[in-house]
Amino acid sequence: MKRPSQPCLLSSELSLYIAGIYNSSQYLTSEQYKAHCIAGLTEFIPSEIFTWNISDTKQLPPQDNRFEYQAEQSGLVHSLTATTPSDLDANQIEIIQFILPHIAEGFRLNLLSKFYFSEKCSYRFKAVCNQKGEILEQEEGFTELLEMAGISNLQAILPRSPLSEGVYGFAGLISIVTQKNNYYIVELHFFGKDFNILSKKQLLICFFISQGLSNEEIAEKMSTSRKTTENHLANIYFKLNLSSRSILVSKLIAGQNALVAT
Repeated sequence: MKRPSQPCLLSSELSLYIAGIYNSSQYLTSEQYKAHCIAGLTEFIPSEIFTWNISDTKQLPPQDNRFEYQAEQSGLVHSLTATTPSDLDANQIEIIQFILPHIAEGFRLNLLSKFYFSEKCSYRFKAVCNQKGEILEQEEGFTELLEMAGISNLQAILPRSPLSEGVYGFAGLISIVTQKNNYYIVELHFFGKDFNILSKKQLLICFFISQGLSNEEIAEKMSTSRKTTENHLANIYFKLNLSSRSILVSKLIAGQNALVAT
């Protein structure tokens, strides 16, 4: 997601404030980040006291003292409200309208940084969702991966709301759902369209194999017997026209590498 573009004329103080927004988004808590942004905003407009509300539900149309912003592909609506009765002049309104997209983007980066502790991987992508499975924020490439797999809506591959933690397979995609605080993190893995012919359980077995698990460990993960797991594996070999586990692993890696190359 691209950062908001800057206007032609930008004061040095405002430039430093914008730079500080993105810098602080990486080490402050979400509440600290919001307080930091509001404190900086009041330095430009000292006559006003602002409240910043973030919601996944569209609110009322903007009024003279309320400004809203929703970034493309984001499920969050950011609302800045001036709580004192003084009137805003045209210059102050312009400042607020310019700053709001930046603090919203900084919040997105702040939110993502809290959940993505592992190194960025080129063949898996993550998004932050609400309990309904609606995307609030996402890594670049998340929507594109859904489209590549022929999925128009994330909710189509997840269990019915409310979301619950687990590993799910659908249409060649693996989705790993974990809960942190009030958010759900959905991590997508895609091994290629050749795997679309597999059932959900067979797809899960492929994922666990890609993670290096043995048949016994896979059976435990899926709450089934080793014999059932071996039967599923035999059907996977048949459907994909493979002869061994090592060839299956090679195919899984090839699918990931093909995704990286796109």
